[in-house]
Amino acid sequence: MAPSSPVLPAASLGLGAACAAFATGRVGAFVGAPTAGGQGNLRAAGPPALQLEAGAGTLASGSGALATLTVGSLLAAMASRGAVRRRAEEKPKPAKKAKKAFEIEAIPRPEDLLESPKFPMFMGGTNGYMSKGTRERHAITWTAKEAFVFEMPIMGVAVMNKGENLCYFRKKEQCIALGKQLRKMKIENYKIYRLKKDGTVQFMHPADGVFPEKVNKGRVQVNGKPFNIGMQPNQVELKYTKYDEKTYEADHLTTLFVKARCEAFADTENLYALPNTGQEDSASKAATAAMGGSL
Repeated sequence: MAPSSPVLPAASLGLGAACAAFATGRVGAFVGAPTAGGQGNLRAAGPPALQLEAGAGTLASGSGALATLTVGSLLAAMASRGAVRRRAEEKPKPAKKAKKAFEIEAIPRPEDLLESPKFPMFMGGTNGYMSKGTRERHAITWTAKEAFVFEMPIMGVAVMNKGENLCYFRKKEQCIALGKQLRKMKIENYKIYRLKKDGTVQFMHPADGVFPEKVNKGRVQVNGKPFNIGMQPNQVELKYTKYDEKTYEADHLTTLFVKARCEAFADTENLYALPNTGQEDSASKAATAAMGGSL
C-alpha cells in the first residue's frame, strides 16, 4: 500500500479558507463606503430599506461561510484520520516470541545422589524420613532468580539456591504443598516427578506443561460429569452398589441408571398394572350397546 500523502488534508483546509474568504468578501460588498467629509461610523449610508437588506445579506453570507468552513474542517479531519489508520496498518507487527520447549529432566534416585549443588540449604529433620519399605519417591525441581527463604513441608526452614533447585520427598502431596509456596513467590516453573522402585521416572505435575486451573487446548477432561450438581444421586439411591457411601465417585452411567430406576418405581400405574382378562372389553361393548339402544 502506497504511503498516504498530506496533499488531501492541505487541499481541504485551503478549500475551506477560500470559501470563507469568498463569503467574507461578499459580506463587505453590502456595506457602503464612507462619504467625503462625513463622520466615521460603522453603519452604511443609505435609506433604511437598503440597510435592512444589507443586514439580511450579511447574516446569510456569514452562515454560508461558517457552513463552508465547517465542511472543509470535517473533510480535513477525515483525511487525517484515514492517513493515520493507513500508517498503523502499514506498520509491521512485532514477531511473537517462540515458547520454550517443555523438557523432562532425568532425576536420579535419592540414594544415588547423596550430594548435589542443587539441594537447598537445610539443616535436616526426621519428619520426612524415607524408609526402605516404601521404595517410591517424589522429586520437585525449580529455578529461582534469587535465594529465598521458604518452609519445608516436613517442617523446618530452608534457603533455596539462586538457579536450579532439587528436593526429594516421600509423598506427592508434600511436593504439591511446596509448589503452592513457590507460586506465591512468582515461581511457576517447578516440576514434580515420581521415582519408581525400578528407577523409572514419571513426570506428574503439571502433566501437559500447563497448570490444571488454566485452559489448554486439546486437554482431555478427567473425572468430569456432564450434568450439574443437582443431578447428583442421593445416598439411598446408591444403596447396595459399589458406590455405597461414595456418591461423589459415581460415574455418569450409574447416575442415569439410578435416576431411571427411581422414576420407574414411582410409575405405579404401569409398574403394577392389572392383567387384562378380556372382561373389560366385553363390559365396555355391553355398555356401548346399552347406551345405543336407549337412544
